[in-house]
Amino acid sequence: MVNIHRVKMLKRDKGQFKLWMDDEGVLAIPVSRSYIPSVTGAFENVMGIV
Repeated sequence: MVNIHRVKMLKRDKGQFKLWMDDEGVLAIPVSRSYIPSVTGAFENVMGIV
């Protein structure tokens, strides 16, 4: 489980989404395909995007 408020960036890298937890990209957590809709939905909720 990841605290979405601590994620610095959601990035698609070589066809795979990764959650970047720091600015340097040292801590990047891969996101499985089945969780991509949930993660992007969480970002939309945090950002206030409808």
